[in-house]
Amino acid sequence: MTGSSTLLTGAAGILAASVAATYWIDRVFHPSGKLGWALRIGLPALGAIAAGLVAWYARKAARATSSGANAPPPADDIALRFKEAERRLRTADFEVPRRSLAALPTAVVLGPPGTGKTTAIARSAMVTE
Repeated sequence: MTGSSTLLTGAAGILAASVAATYWIDRVFHPSGKLGWALRIGLPALGAIAAGLVAWYARKAARATSSGANAPPPADDIALRFKEAERRLRTADFEVPRRSLAALPTAVVLGPPGTGKTTAIARSAMVTE
């Protein structure tokens, strides 16, 4: 089972459990009046809301994985990017006397998407191209 189908099965289970709990409470405690109707309507409604939220999350997760937005680039692409960056650094005209590439300051910023890596670099005092 995939993660999305597992979550959808869980959503159906939540809804079924809320209906079963309503039936059991009705048969065991025999609530009457406003309390009885509040339990008969409210508990399945809460179960439906919870199941809907789980199903919404499953659909959102399925869209994110199918779009490949979080998929890392292929290893060849990363190697090409590093080679291009190294070539640009070797040919760059620095204001300071020529130093070896290993002596230049380097910053590697890693983290999940949307955590402010680009913003941190843009607001820092580093000079970027």
